[in-house]
Amino acid sequence: MKTVRPSLAARRARLLEQIAAERLAMASRLRDWQQPLAMVDLGCSVARFVRHHPLAMAGGYGVLRLVLRRPLSRIALWWRRGRLLRSALRII
Repeated sequence: MKTVRPSLAARRARLLEQIAAERLAMASRLRDWQQPLAMVDLGCSVARFVRHHPLAMAGGYGVLRLVLRRPLSRIALWWRRGRLLRSALRII
């Protein structure tokens, strides 16, 4: 049977306490970053999907064209106008 010296056991206990305290401090500092990092992760996942499934994206575009029966550029134009109006209202 191994014998553990009391000084080593005490040092190990102190180190484990220090590790737990540092882990809690790190968690509290990163709490504010959790949502922005989740959005970045989602964006990376979407980009990865688009890169690996270009036909699915083209099919989705085609379905939107059929369902909406108008060019998507017009939708994009109104989207930009809405975002511009929203940012202008924030300034006011």
